[in-house]
Amino acid sequence: MTARNTDWLETLVSWTSGLVVLALLGYLVRDAVSERQPATFTVSAGSPLAAGDAMHVPVSVRNTGDRAVQELVVTVTLERSGAEPREATFTLDWLAGRSLRRGVAVFPRAALSGGRVTAEVTGFAEP
Repeated sequence: MTARNTDWLETLVSWTSGLVVLALLGYLVRDAVSERQPATFTVSAGSPLAAGDAMHVPVSVRNTGDRAVQELVVTVTLERSGAEPREATFTLDWLAGRSLRRGVAVFPRAALSGGRVTAEVTGFAEP
């Protein structure tokens, strides 16, 4: 059997591939042993927008934790003085960790006159 000499390109590609594999393994090990923060939410309701006979209230939900959630239920409440509070809910199918999703709550147009709108997460499932 004869010894085979490698050229510089083959050597460079071999070393580069080896470094990429080692970096990937290092990342996977670090990710496996690191502690993940639970899902925590920041919810904000925007200004109502007229849409025919309804008012749309845009809502932003930010997951500030590391863990993803699914089936996230957001409840939007309209409070007016002298009237019963009205609620609208919507569900976000998935919210990854450290991400933002938006949804819209729909109320009758007459219901929003002079009311205060609040939004909160009222439930979710862990994947």
